[in-house]
Amino acid sequence: MVDIKKFRQEVGLTLFELSKESSVAVTKILLHEQGIIEMNLLDQDKVRKALELSIEEFFEGGQIEQKQLTEEERLEEEIRVLTIEYMRALKDIQKNPNHESWYNLGEMKKEIDDLEKKFMGMS
Repeated sequence: MVDIKKFRQEVGLTLFELSKESSVAVTKILLHEQGIIEMNLLDQDKVRKALELSIEEFFEGGQIEQKQLTEEERLEEEIRVLTIEYMRALKDIQKNPNHESWYNLGEMKKEIDDLEKKFMGMS
């Protein structure tokens, strides 16, 4: 898996800045950086372009190992990270009612609910 965190830190971007520049969800980037999921090639290409890297630089610049998690562990981690992101968005909205997080809030909540239903179905 491509070491996106290394590239992101080299150019001085936060997760949120890279997410905004690439139009890839913070959750996907974070879970990829942690080795929990591997982003699809379309999202990886969006990130690569946001980092202003050539294809060669991106895919040859460093690799991380993907963690071997059960489907249940992966879902649990995804729910945890998305819930943290959701809570952060709520906090942003409380500070600034016009914050752009309003637009993603419903989508994030639906994604959490869908993942929780899937997780509960595994038990």
